Amino acid sequence: MADSSTGGYLAPSGAPPLDDQALDRFFHDLFTGVTGLDPTLVRPRWQAEPGNMPPRAATWVAQGVTEMRDDGVPWQWFDETTQAFVLCRNQLIANRLSFYGPAAGATEALLRDGLGLDQNREAMNAQGIALVRVGNPRAMPLLLNEQWVRRIDVEITFRRLISRTYPVLSLQSGEVQLETDTGLVDTINIIQ
Repeated sequence: MADSSTGGYLAPSGAPPLDDQALDRFFHDLFTGVTGLDPTLVRPRWQAEPGNMPPRAATWVAQGVTEMRDDGVPWQWFDETTQAFVLCRNQLIANRLSFYGPAAGATEALLRDGLGLDQNREAMNAQGIALVRVGNPRAMPLLLNEQWVRRIDVEITFRRLISRTYPVLSLQSGEVQLETDTGLVDTINIIQ
């Protein structure tokens, strides 16, 4: 891997933050754990090959990340321990959930309250993710085969800290020449 001594572009080192399918799996596991629903009943909102809908008597949820927005400009600092630059930014993540079935409202309320419990947020904290807000639930009944299916939609906003480490080396030593207004030149050796 290249570092700042070689010139050119630098790629971050270390494990990347959760993204794409890994982030989808994280939210699946979070929502499954907090609601107590069977894992097969917490489904991705968009699937390459959609499966059959659960039976009308089943309560289930479709979820998916609908927006990721950077929360300002990244900040960086030199980490003396790792001898590298760390770049951080906050990111807002909007996840839209649709609860279906006879207990759609109760399951949405269970998730809303469950995300407020410290122990249920431990997995989020381990990934640098925090709960920002749970939006207001909206009744959005679905007409399916000429029958209305109960549906409750809610948007949950999370914030996460993205941290990337870049191999930017510190200057260990150097020689600097200082020139004053009077023309006096002095050479200084800098050694760490």
